[in-house]
Amino acid sequence: MRPLKNRQKELLFDYCVGITSEKETAKVKELISSNKEATKIHRKLKTALAPLESIRPELCPNLLAERTIFWILSTPVDSNYQLQISKQTQSDIALATST
Repeated sequence: MRPLKNRQKELLFDYCVGITSEKETAKVKELISSNKEATKIHRKLKTALAPLESIRPELCPNLLAERTIFWILSTPVDSNYQLQISKQTQSDIALATST
């Protein structure tokens, strides 16, 4: 039996979190049924992810993405360089986050 490739392992993970297409799902199911390493990884992933099943999805707070992008863009990369964003974007975000 050949070891799994990284892409196959990624596909197993994607399957376990429910983000595979129908075609990928069929490939993963075949892989799990025909490869002991894949079966073992699948079992471990399902066990590790099981506690997440009890968490209810929540809506993201308003403007979370905008504030996160603003924070990322305004954080210095190093002491000599800082990412710049347009004045319009800064004022739009400042206005939106102040309400």
